[in-house]
Amino acid sequence: MKKSDVSVSCYSGSIKQILNYYLIDMRELDLFFSKYLLVLNCYSPYEGLYTDLELIVNDALEHYGISIKNIAVNNIFDLKNKIKEYGRLLLKIDCKFLTYSKIFSESNTSQGKHYVVVKNSESYALDIIDSYIPSSKISTYEGWLQISEDILDNLEFKYVDISDIKNTIEINALNVTNKMLQNYFCNADLVFDQFLLNMKKSFDFNQGGEKAKKIVFEMYTSLSVSGLM
Repeated sequence: MKKSDVSVSCYSGSIKQILNYYLIDMRELDLFFSKYLLVLNCYSPYEGLYTDLELIVNDALEHYGISIKNIAVNNIFDLKNKIKEYGRLLLKIDCKFLTYSKIFSESNTSQGKHYVVVKNSESYALDIIDSYIPSSKISTYEGWLQISEDILDNLEFKYVDISDIKNTIEINALNVTNKMLQNYFCNADLVFDQFLLNMKKSFDFNQGGEKAKKIVFEMYTSLSVSGLM
């Protein structure tokens, strides 16, 4: 098993890995320079606070003329051809299929999505890079992952489109920061009020506040397994 650089999130870390493969030297920090960075939501099925990490990173990528696009993979042979075409693919996968870490395979949560990079495939095995395993000390994995035909049907593949990448990039930091703060203050009070209302509704003293605990647990999991630590 090889080691990769540790990332701060599975999504941004995987994209950075792919950009580096394309010889694009970009810091992971640059992938968070978005007007949506401070935007919070409270409308998920888990009733807790969350942030849309993909929205943030995809918005930041627009500064550089880079976009993330879905790709259809019909079968294992088609997957091999797609890897040959793009070199690296971005894979969104349910954590329960990630057998190389108990953090994923034994995760007791409803939030199960994780991103890894696919480098190659042989039969029903994927050669992957996972640059963000949210153990007590963030770790990585680079090696093979066995899958089945049924699993393949439920995987979501994407590719990093650099066809419109900009040669020179001028980002107005003050402008982006102003938009970031405006977006936050426009909805922060409503979001926090909704969260507090959800918690009050969920807290049942007779049951020890189990539902409220579940909301907090799902928020933590979103920050670690599926989101940003």
